[in-house]
Amino acid sequence: MKKFFALLLCGLLLSLPSFGMTLAEVNLEDDESVHYSFTIMQGKQFDVPEENETLSFLEEKFNADFEFMLVSRGTNDYQNKLNLLIASDDLPDLVQVNDYSILTTMVEMGLLLPLDELVQEYGQEMLAIRPQECWDPFIFDGKLYSLPNQYRTDGIIPVIREDWLDNLGLSVPTTIEEYEEVIRAFTEDDPDGNGKDDTYGISGPNNPITSTFLPAYQYYGVLPDQWLVKDGELTFGSIQPEMLEALKMINRWFREGYIDPQFPLYNREKFEEVLGQGKFGSYASTEVQRLDPAFDIGLAALREREPESHFIAYEPIVSRDGVQRLWTNDFRSIGYTMAISAKCENPVRLMKLLNYAASEEGYLRIRYGEEGVHYTVDETGTFHFTPEWEDINKRTQAGLSIQYSNLFRREWFDRCASQEVWDGVAMFETYGEPISPIFVTTDADIEYNTILTTLRDEAFTKMICSTDETALDQMFEDFCNTWLANGGEEVIRQKNEAYQASL
Repeated sequence: MKKFFALLLCGLLLSLPSFGMTLAEVNLEDDESVHYSFTIMQGKQFDVPEENETLSFLEEKFNADFEFMLVSRGTNDYQNKLNLLIASDDLPDLVQVNDYSILTTMVEMGLLLPLDELVQEYGQEMLAIRPQECWDPFIFDGKLYSLPNQYRTDGIIPVIREDWLDNLGLSVPTTIEEYEEVIRAFTEDDPDGNGKDDTYGISGPNNPITSTFLPAYQYYGVLPDQWLVKDGELTFGSIQPEMLEALKMINRWFREGYIDPQFPLYNREKFEEVLGQGKFGSYASTEVQRLDPAFDIGLAALREREPESHFIAYEPIVSRDGVQRLWTNDFRSIGYTMAISAKCENPVRLMKLLNYAASEEGYLRIRYGEEGVHYTVDETGTFHFTPEWEDINKRTQAGLSIQYSNLFRREWFDRCASQEVWDGVAMFETYGEPISPIFVTTDADIEYNTILTTLRDEAFTKMICSTDETALDQMFEDFCNTWLANGGEEVIRQKNEAYQASL
């Protein structure tokens, strides 16, 4: 089923972006006395109650009903749901798009509204916090069709349970040998002291499935989504000989029992539950701020269960060529975007909502609540949730979470974040290395990305979980040949054309 749908859909204010469309193409009128109803589809961060304080505030402010359709972003759940809505011609009014090829298909099918004049008229807050290069990927034939929700430079960071290290008398690993000893001890030496053999060295969500095993990639100096320069040309990380070696290492960890065998089944929502159970000691996080229990329900549940539990980010494993690196995405990376359906009855009202979320006032109100009630600001400008609202579960019940501020995310890292978060962010400044020497989306990326990602994730999962280590070479060769034959070769060719033109 996943393959079927994959193939089916296979500036600052002084320098505002110029998108070039006419006023006749979209209605810019909005009678604010008229009440409207909108559906909004987003990736699920938390289970937010249908009735909550923040939603009521937004509905009153904008004289509208907002029905949020929240879908897990793991195991391709989100893309599959969106594909079904596209096929049934039942697209929500406002939709988060996580896949550039799907966005392109929606534009080609005429499902999305051109946003140029709407942004120019009602999106000044958005324009003020996103430079031109963030908007460029979403301009098709001279018209803007989606909004750049993200603006960040970060990436995947390794995370480890510090209290388990202390319990076992171990140090934070710096080499791959030390890391292997840690995950062995986390699995076999009863790190939680409950007298049971019920812990694992590694677990993680499957979104993406490849990020969980970051130390192995760090050691071999290659990442599945990385673009490498070899002999003056770009080539893809997933098909490198170093990737095979990394997969063999991960497979050995799996056969030794160090890896939670259920990890391929964990979407983001399920991983929150598993994290809260406290049965594994290391993973890799794609969102550094979620090292803080104040912003992560799984960590909050674990802290309530085990008050001494403590996950931290740690410096990257030294590679076999003596380098420490954390791969970073470019701040212009597409991430996810927000688009408005061509059938939306009143796009102006939605644009006003998005622009409010992008403003300082809106960001603070949606993300943190009311000053003096939900949070305070000290003399240094640091934000603190008030004692009554420190618990993330309570804030989520009131709608005070990143779910609604993701409508248009003004800032990536929360102003109330703990020191663990800022320490993790600082590591990117020290060890950051771009995931690609060029950030460009080619026609082949758009056409083949979904199917190529599916092929890779399925092949890598099978290799990691294989009980026959002698079969890995052939499995990897088969994957590389299949990947190249199903669009990979063309992706590499077009990426190289863009790279050579940029030199």
